[in-house]
Amino acid sequence: MNAKKQRKDAEREAVRIRDTHPSHPLGAYVGAYGHPAWGRVDVVLEDGDLTLRIGPSTRLHGRLQHWHQD
Repeated sequence: MNAKKQRKDAEREAVRIRDTHPSHPLGAYVGAYGHPAWGRVDVVLEDGDLTLRIGPSTRLHGRLQHWHQD
């Protein structure tokens, strides 16, 4: 990891409010959403975590992680 990325990550972490939780159960965030550039974006619940799936093939996907507050 380069120094610039480490510094940016440290700055981001410094402003994080720790020990917060989503204001709703994770299932409340599940659904299909629309994005002007990406098209359909699905949020699904898998193994107790939210996953974002982008596009009709859903090959683009990633785990969503609560950061702080809403």
